[in-house]
Amino acid sequence: MFARERQWQHFSPRVRRRRRRSQICKLLKRFWKWIASARVLPKSRLGKAITYCRR
Repeated sequence: MFARERQWQHFSPRVRRRRRRSQICKLLKRFWKWIASARVLPKSRLGKAITYCRR
């Protein structure tokens, strides 16, 4: 996400907003889908991070 934002710095705010809606929203949907299906040990670092995200 942050790398894409850096690439878009020279665009107008309107263009950046459109790109966020089209590209970053897709990325976030994939992320939340992965979070929902992740099976990890709850006390592991990843498990704690996922629990934090879910809350």
